[in-house]
Amino acid sequence: MTAKLTAKANAKLSRLADEVDQARSLIDLTMQRISECHVAMRNMSEDADPDRWAALEAEVERLDGRRQTEQARHACLARQVARLRSWLDSLPVGIELADVPVVEWHRDESDDLQECVEIVRIEIEQILSTRKSVANSVPPVEDLYIQADRHVEALAKQGAPSIKVENGQLSVQYVSGWSGAAYEAVATMAWLCADQLVDALHARIDELRADELRRGLIVMHPNDRKRKLADLDHRIRTLELEEEHYIVQAEGNGIAIARREKASPAAVLGVAVLGKREIAA
Repeated sequence: MTAKLTAKANAKLSRLADEVDQARSLIDLTMQRISECHVAMRNMSEDADPDRWAALEAEVERLDGRRQTEQARHACLARQVARLRSWLDSLPVGIELADVPVVEWHRDESDDLQECVEIVRIEIEQILSTRKSVANSVPPVEDLYIQADRHVEALAKQGAPSIKVENGQLSVQYVSGWSGAAYEAVATMAWLCADQLVDALHARIDELRADELRRGLIVMHPNDRKRKLADLDHRIRTLELEEEHYIVQAEGNGIAIARREKASPAAVLGVAVLGKREIAA
């Protein structure tokens, strides 16, 4: 798995795995202190020293709250490392990773790293919302008309019989290999009444489009959709790299900012997945 990583990314993954172990150690230490308090309480009488008993109860309550916080952090870190490793395991054989260029990101809106992260995350969510709309877009109705026309034309060719005269007798043969009587009937209808079938399909397309527009779907040509999705994905990747930059900077300043559950593994590790053309170059 880690053989796919660059040395820099491998070092970061190891550092993140170490954080998981450290978080587990903190939990164990806190549990030990809670246990010590319980032992002390069992070895004394509340009536004999009520102040001491109350202090121990308060300490157990405080430590228990700390334990819950530490367990939540440990679980978050463990899931994060598990996602990174799972992503690496899912990469196809032969894929290469490269370190992304280091960029010193800066936000004019704020110098506070936590706030910078929040700003970036808002922008990511906005672009993800736009991406969802684009991904669910529908092609122009004119394109669907053309597809319907071609469909009827193909059906009509299949439904047209083969006619020939042999020894003065008319021979009419229909194309064999039809998938069923219903298909045969539709193909024959397309041959006999192509215009009516086309009009009927266009009407159904109009009904479908009216429903899609009522549901708020946007209309976009497939080629434009492909280009727009590629542009949005690039913008998301750039923002995720910026987000990780601020998180790492904050860690260096002793400030812990939890990564998003859906944070890009590539961005967290600071790598780019190279395509075949890029590897060849």
